[in-house]
Amino acid sequence: MKTIGYTTFLLLFTLCSQAIFAHALWIETSHSGTKGTPHDVKIYYGEYASQEIDSVGKWYSDVKEFTIWLTTPSQKKIQLQKSLSADHATASFIPDEEGVYALTVVHPAKDLGGTTKYEFSSTALVAVGNAVLKPLDLPLYVQAAPRAYAIGESVDAVVFQQGQPLANAEVVVMSGEGWTKVFQTNADGKISFPAIWKGNYVVEASHMEREEGVWHEQPFKRTWQGATTFVQVR
Repeated sequence: MKTIGYTTFLLLFTLCSQAIFAHALWIETSHSGTKGTPHDVKIYYGEYASQEIDSVGKWYSDVKEFTIWLTTPSQKKIQLQKSLSADHATASFIPDEEGVYALTVVHPAKDLGGTTKYEFSSTALVAVGNAVLKPLDLPLYVQAAPRAYAIGESVDAVVFQQGQPLANAEVVVMSGEGWTKVFQTNADGKISFPAIWKGNYVVEASHMEREEGVWHEQPFKRTWQGATTFVQVR
């Protein structure tokens, strides 16, 4: 009986860990903005591949307590106020200069998944006029050009870790139509995928690292990072 109980425990633990791992936080917004016009932002949590959006009350641990930041083209960093709705959070800002605005979230969940620390992050870029990409000071992020793509175009995305391109990273591309494909970044941290269907895509990079420490008085042995970005195809 002890053997059966222990085996069952391991199975349940594995399933729970996979369920958490499959979930992601992502930002949805238009990649094109206009000076002086309010720009709306939505943040979701769930499994994009299966279009399962969790209600805010069911978000893992304290993920709903995340902070969303706006980095302006002149590199000013501003914390945006957010509001929680039934199944997402909202925020907005008014662009006042031309260039690329970066919306970013990085949130290490308070609770561990077994002995794993989970860090959820997301990035979305908004271009106002001339779009010149600049590096972001984030632990892990995915970057794609801030524009709407046409069906049939190739979309390039680059994964960065601590400011450097991350080679051999696993990247999952998910379409709102249910298409999902796993890629691996090349030596330059880049993947390319075809924009097959019209609609929205979420691109997620993940990285697991053996790192021991104590988080909120709980010991952990590994850190999982999941970073997303949002792509529009018209």
